[in-house]
Amino acid sequence: DDIVLEIGPGNGVLTEKIVSKVGKLVVVEIDSKLAKSLQEKFVNYKNIEIINQDFLDFDLNSVSLPNGKKLKIIGNIPYSITTPIIEKIFEYSSWSMATIMMQKEVAQRILAVSGTKSFSRLTLWTNFYSKTEPLFEVKKTCFRPVPEVDSFVVKFYPNIEFIRYKYRNELFKIIRLVFSQRRKTILNSLSNGLKIDKKLAEKYIIKSGININSRPETIHLTEFMKLVENINK
Repeated sequence: DDIVLEIGPGNGVLTEKIVSKVGKLVVVEIDSKLAKSLQEKFVNYKNIEIINQDFLDFDLNSVSLPNGKKLKIIGNIPYSITTPIIEKIFEYSSWSMATIMMQKEVAQRILAVSGTKSFSRLTLWTNFYSKTEPLFEVKKTCFRPVPEVDSFVVKFYPNIEFIRYKYRNELFKIIRLVFSQRRKTILNSLSNGLKIDKKLAEKYIIKSGININSRPETIHLTEFMKLVENINK
């Protein structure tokens, strides 16, 4: 009885696998020819709604959900707009799970742990809004024509832990600021970026439990949150 939305079904290969297993399936396809083909292919199914629209322009709130139900989202998404698609999902309040295939390199950044080269602004942003689960790699040789990159499937769940965090905008401003100077220590990037005295920046950093010589990729999300709270107080 799940209500499922599929992003970019294309020829409907994945659609065909799941349409008979869910309560309702909403598919959003930008290509008008493909959307028409899907209408013909699934004409005998009463539980599918095919929408010919760019997913980034689609109003997720227009999907009718029974009381207590949350939307589940799936998709083999266009890799060039991975971040805007994930951002749109995060901004929507009534989703319970999203299973997305993306470029492997992007997945590595999303799933990265602190202290590694892949740890980035994207990692911290994703960790703020969601809990992630790595699923499996999909080799480029699985596709025709063969693309230049391998893919990876990641499952996301909403992170309600930080839903009431009031310094969200300030948090991502600080994260963006220090990662734009990721070769510098947190002390130098913070004092330079905020244009404040180093002694004051050092006070904020130490009070937040962070080593003043730390690089951005070694600092956990909760430490950044403490830092932002101390600055704003």
